[in-house]
Amino acid sequence: MKVNKEIDELTNTELKADEDGFLFEIEDHLYLLKMLNNIVVMLLTITTVMIITNTNIKGFLNLGYQAHFLFYIGLPYIFLEAIKICIYLTKSKKKIRFYVNGIEQDKHYITSSDLNFAYLVKFNSETGGVFRRSSWFVYILMFPIFFYVSFLQSFSRFLYSIYTKKYSIQLDNLILLKHNNRGITIGINFLNESERLKVDSYLRIYFNTNIHSVDKHFIKIPEWRNKNLFKKEIGNNNE
Repeated sequence: MKVNKEIDELTNTELKADEDGFLFEIEDHLYLLKMLNNIVVMLLTITTVMIITNTNIKGFLNLGYQAHFLFYIGLPYIFLEAIKICIYLTKSKKKIRFYVNGIEQDKHYITSSDLNFAYLVKFNSETGGVFRRSSWFVYILMFPIFFYVSFLQSFSRFLYSIYTKKYSIQLDNLILLKHNNRGITIGINFLNESERLKVDSYLRIYFNTNIHSVDKHFIKIPEWRNKNLFKKEIGNNNE
């Protein structure tokens, strides 16, 4: 019933372009989430090492050059990321901008004709850029590190969900990729209803698909490339 309701609302969601081909914009939640991830991973790594070694800060610094590096690099890094978050929250937000002919994220513009793959990944926090198509063998081989980082990222996602009032560790990261694995990412779970409907409408109009229909994955994009986006001609976008 929920899917049917969204489809009904979607048919009434019109995307009107201005003279520059601009359609709409949404907040890039993954930009802020990435900074929060960095703080949580670094802070809890230092805390975990101190707990395991049963030391205070003074004892921690006596553990050797690795501890010195982690402490004296980690704390300034946490402070810097915290300042960036404060600046972000008090100034204009980062936006993902949708156009008739493409999408712009973090000053990188990718034309719709270049996008060929779409994945909805539940627990993937990667942001726009170049994506790795790693095999499950690599994930299994590095399981302890991978599990630790994933756990901390899940914790930071929950903290961020409190900020967005979504209360979930699930991200539902919509990843749109070119053949060279460079792409756009959209944290679907953090969008409000209006933004979600606009994104869904954009996928329907320009790619003949929607959020519910794209390939779904748990934690990583597929190792093998299978083109799964079927684009409409620009001249038929208003059908």
